[in-house]
Amino acid sequence: MARRRSLLAWLGLTTIAVSTQSVSAEPAYIIEMKEDGGQLLLPLTAAGQQVNLYLDSMGQGIRLFQYNTSACPLDKGGKPAAGRVCFDPLKAENGTCWCKTQIHQKCIVDPTRPSFKCACMNQTDEHSFQEYPYSWDGVEYEEHRQEGTGSVSIDLPSAAPGSPSAVLHFAKEKAALKLINNRTQHQEWPLFMGAGDGLWGLSGRSLSCRNESVFSDLLASVNATSFAFDVSITIPTAPADTRKDSHTRDHPIHSRRRLNKRKKGAAALGGGGHKNELHIGGWTKKYGPIAWSERKQTGGFMQDALPQFVLYHPSVCGADLLYNDSSNWVAAVDTGAECLGLPSFIWERLMAWLPVDCPDGKPPAQPAKKGERPPPQYPVWRYRDTHPTLCSPRKDARPLPVFQFRLSEDEEGPRLNIPLESLVRWNASSKREELCVSGEAPAYIIGRPLEYTTSPYMTFGTYVLNNLYYVVNDANNTIGFAQKNLKAAGSDAFCAMEASCLGSQTYYRPRNVCLDPTCSKWYFKTLDAHTKECRYFSSLPAMAVTILVLLACTDLWGHHLYKLALQKARAICR
Repeated sequence: MARRRSLLAWLGLTTIAVSTQSVSAEPAYIIEMKEDGGQLLLPLTAAGQQVNLYLDSMGQGIRLFQYNTSACPLDKGGKPAAGRVCFDPLKAENGTCWCKTQIHQKCIVDPTRPSFKCACMNQTDEHSFQEYPYSWDGVEYEEHRQEGTGSVSIDLPSAAPGSPSAVLHFAKEKAALKLINNRTQHQEWPLFMGAGDGLWGLSGRSLSCRNESVFSDLLASVNATSFAFDVSITIPTAPADTRKDSHTRDHPIHSRRRLNKRKKGAAALGGGGHKNELHIGGWTKKYGPIAWSERKQTGGFMQDALPQFVLYHPSVCGADLLYNDSSNWVAAVDTGAECLGLPSFIWERLMAWLPVDCPDGKPPAQPAKKGERPPPQYPVWRYRDTHPTLCSPRKDARPLPVFQFRLSEDEEGPRLNIPLESLVRWNASSKREELCVSGEAPAYIIGRPLEYTTSPYMTFGTYVLNNLYYVVNDANNTIGFAQKNLKAAGSDAFCAMEASCLGSQTYYRPRNVCLDPTCSKWYFKTLDAHTKECRYFSSLPAMAVTILVLLACTDLWGHHLYKLALQKARAICR
């Protein structure tokens, strides 16, 4: 318990249980989000130009990809994609300005530095672009950007279309803008490389060096203290010819057998006509009761701005993945990411229980007998070049188990499920299925080094939100989830077999391994590799005899010297 309290205190979170929640009305406004790969897009007008921005719940500010630069999405040849416009600063409306900054004058949150001040000029300045690091799905990115100021507007469709004001127009004349002219684009991990013209960071104003947040201003304009995401992202699945011998399985929302005609031979998971919606001013009740997190402490600039919550007893196959370390871990919803992101040690424990093949996994200790499942692999977590490795589920061991967690310490509290089968996607480059669970430990968030963050989080990407209705209630600083797919596919039948221990070994369930006894704490003992027992050194009897002989010889020699001394003493006395 002391360890748990110290962990929460370090992260700036309280353990106050929230037993009741204020009754919420249905959403006042519902905005339909577009889907682009695994990301969500929202249209708005920035500096007089219509743009589609990727939603990034962990980021801050409106960040625009500059036209005719490497920031605009590239094609496979590394050139700007044909027909892409992104944002053109030369066509920005009157009143838009760009901030002139000195070298190393970055727009970051730092209590030791003075607040960022924008010295406006009418055109961009190559020397005012600064480098900022980011991380999504454990993949590191960099972007070069210049601060600016311009107008922003968006239409909010009412949840009741028949009302007199079916659409509310939100506008802000002098909003903080960020222009990106160069950024990292990983072809092997293609985030933000589709139809988006930039990113919209939804985090609070405390993470802004200019103390601004357009999304917070939007909520305040309609007196909203809550918002929610109802997500149904399309996940690419294997072509039909690669799945004909595999286990037939249904996605919790839509059938995996459904072919996506827009992709040659590839099936699409999720989507299927179900809209992706952003609910403002309330949350829907169609998914049943909301399970609420504990109230988080306010006052810290990280805690105030980020959608973080405390997650309790994450488990799979009946094994508590935090056993003997803590009862809880801090998690956050990251709409800029796709996968379920786990700290590396939790990732290793999870993979030890799953029927997967990992690129960096050690080979099985012994081949499986006919009719038996192969023994578990014990993967070694590390990055491959710039991105984390993803494991491939075995075709003959489906569906995968379910990842479970709670939002409180109460053992009778509701358990939320993430069917790992719903996180399986097809990688067209490597021609294999991948389990979208990354062992991430992001070193940077919002451009701040590790000592300014509470990394590593567990992060819930958009694939995870296919299974959960996600609600943020700023009125009492809590986050809630409702289970969307009650008939989710998942089975513990294909969990890895428990390791069989020998001798004095002890079974460590989170990692599904047998731990050898610590024989070094005894003198003259070592571990027998075959019996796994602590035994004395084989040379110990010979050593004991040798020592006894030496002691006897020493005693005899001492007795001899003693007699010589007596003889000399007698001679002197005479």
